[in-house]
Amino acid sequence: DAVLIAPSHLQIQEMVDELERTLADVGLKVNGSKTLAMSTSAGDVTVGGISVKVVPKVIYLGAQLCIDGDQSGELQRRIRAGVFAFYKYRSFFCNRVVPMSLKRKLYHSAVQPAFTYASETWGVRKNTLSSIAVAQRRLERAMLGITRWL
Repeated sequence: DAVLIAPSHLQIQEMVDELERTLADVGLKVNGSKTLAMSTSAGDVTVGGISVKVVPKVIYLGAQLCIDGDQSGELQRRIRAGVFAFYKYRSFFCNRVVPMSLKRKLYHSAVQPAFTYASETWGVRKNTLSSIAVAQRRLERAMLGITRWL
């Protein structure tokens, strides 16, 4: 994977052309059909004669990047990833015979990182922290065997 950043489409096109030439020297080529572009201005970039698809958001290195800076999509992805990690080990977490110390260790090594991956790049807001805390408490209640309606 590679990211090219420049202030204009012309400069990006020059960088793409240079990348293609350099890769061709070692027998490689850029796959234009898999290449994506994000831009704040209009313009066209081509790779190997194929026009690159311009998208408003892309997942790069496991994190969702959005051209308008909206992080709500990434937050929802992280919550889903944490819930998925929890349900992957649900039989372990919900087993009343397993000591809580072991559940806690697995939670902190498998579930917590799924929630917080790339969180250092998020703009922290109260609703962001609240959303993650609500999801984590829901999973912790499931671990303890506590239901909402008694």
